[in-house]
Amino acid sequence: MPLRDCTILKYEDKYWLFGILSEDEGKDYKLYVFFSDTLLGPYISHASNPLRNGLDGTRSAGNFIIVDGVIYRPTQNCKNGYGESITINKLTRLNEISVTEEPYMTISINKRTNLIPRSTPSIP
Repeated sequence: MPLRDCTILKYEDKYWLFGILSEDEGKDYKLYVFFSDTLLGPYISHASNPLRNGLDGTRSAGNFIIVDGVIYRPTQNCKNGYGESITINKLTRLNEISVTEEPYMTISINKRTNLIPRSTPSIP
């Protein structure tokens, strides 16, 4: 089974590969992390794999974000449907023994139903 939605991060002279495996698409995701001394590998499976499972905070929503030395990992929240929101996780530990993160913020779209298009004034 292929690893999907992969993101790679270079941190403390190692390459970290985050990706998901899903045996039943859209029903459950499992986050796996691998590390290597070189970009092309070989990659070693993290001892704590799978690090997380579920439909919120597991599947990547883009590349890592680094601000003032803090690493954030954007993830999808698909609990109630695809594209529900994005959870930004803050990595609190990343090493060969432990990977930990905590939810930092959620980004949600403004869902409005029954939108009635405004009429556009005609131009004389």
